[in-house]
Amino acid sequence: MFHECPATAHKSLSHWFPGKTASCALVVISCTALTDASADWQFQPNLRASETYSNNVRLEKVRPMHDWVTELSAGFSVDRSKGHSFTQLGYQLQGLHFSRISAMDEAYQQLQGVTHLQRSETGFYLDGLASISQQTIDANLPAVSDNIFATGNRTDQADFQIAPGVLSRIGSMALSDLKLSHAQTEYGKGRVDSFTDAINLNLSRAHPGHLDWQWSARKERVRYSNDAATDFKNTLLSVQLSVTPHTQIVVTGGYDDTSSESFSVLGRSGSSWSTGIIWTPSRRSQLLLTAGERYFGKTYQMEFSHDYHRNHWTMSYMEDVVTSANDGAALDPVNTGISGVTTFVTDIYLSKIFTASYLRKGRYGDFGIKAYQDRREFGSTLSAEEVRSASINASVRIRPKTTLHAGASLVHRDPAGLSETDKSGDFSIWLARHLDKGGSLSLKFRNLHRADAGIVSGYDASAVSLAFERQFGGRSLSGSTAADSQ
Repeated sequence: MFHECPATAHKSLSHWFPGKTASCALVVISCTALTDASADWQFQPNLRASETYSNNVRLEKVRPMHDWVTELSAGFSVDRSKGHSFTQLGYQLQGLHFSRISAMDEAYQQLQGVTHLQRSETGFYLDGLASISQQTIDANLPAVSDNIFATGNRTDQADFQIAPGVLSRIGSMALSDLKLSHAQTEYGKGRVDSFTDAINLNLSRAHPGHLDWQWSARKERVRYSNDAATDFKNTLLSVQLSVTPHTQIVVTGGYDDTSSESFSVLGRSGSSWSTGIIWTPSRRSQLLLTAGERYFGKTYQMEFSHDYHRNHWTMSYMEDVVTSANDGAALDPVNTGISGVTTFVTDIYLSKIFTASYLRKGRYGDFGIKAYQDRREFGSTLSAEEVRSASINASVRIRPKTTLHAGASLVHRDPAGLSETDKSGDFSIWLARHLDKGGSLSLKFRNLHRADAGIVSGYDASAVSLAFERQFGGRSLSGSTAADSQ
């Protein structure tokens, strides 16, 4: 199944970003998969052209500049799914032209791929991921990351992960999954590079029944470009017992061990346990409640979901420790420098997260609302910080091929150690029409607002865009063509 790839596929990240040396091996992984049964691969191109007028294209408070921005974007996706394997590849090229500030004209690229290669249900498998992108970065307002706003605060980002593993059966009762993984995230500027190596062993019951169990052990080493490495080790045993057709008891126990070469990270270790119930009164509803203890203190978790006809409710609450190892790339979107670039968090902190959402899919349109709150408590080194957000999205079909959309979001941040708060809002309304010959045409109004804060200057910006988008029907690499999508 695995074939050799041409040597030209072995390109270093330095080919994309000067000064970077890590190799982007997923290009090799994807290329090996492409050589196998290319007739099963589907190719789907897309096209977008738009003209945008903004009254504050630089997002400045003093002397805002208006401008016309012309955008032409083209790309494609290639995917294949066969048996236990799948691979997806994508490329996008975006060109921007600014009428008044032509020095900001530039082309931006995005290249991404993900693959899972596995011959049979058990045995050797290989997971891979790679992504290379050029983007606007704004730690406190991700909504402006579409490159239309010429803030000059841009970076290149490269993500890479490769993980070989082996799935096997232990008799007729258990499954084992042993995986090695290497992952890295590198930036052209303004952010912290991270490099992670891990080994994970997972054992679980092969055939779910009245009594199910799962045991895992993980060792992980994370190194950052601006700090020493941190090691994480943990083991966890989870047992799930069905006491009635609708009720299950869940019990977990384990041990955590954290150590670091950095003076800024305290070594912490200790046992952990939790117990709770899963109640499923019907196929439409489920409630999970757990409580326990880890080396820092008490833990709590609540998850609720309910479906009724076209309505879907969810609610969750989590109170648990968060480390840089399980907090993504250890980039904190709250603590921010004057330039608006994220700063680095190495310490372990207690996170209290609440989320709630409601979604209704109606006959003539959809409506959704979400609320989010995250309180992070760092202990004696920093005071607590908090993020609260709310968003509303709605769509109404006013004609068979014409839909009216609207969306609004508010974000309120209280950064640790600062008296100032950061408040931002985003409102959009647009009309979209599907064309008879394929593609769609949309007219959109958008307003971004940000209040003055100690970490960033406020601004107000409005923009109007007219855009044409077309996603063409899939085409097999063997030559057959599907009908163009509407």
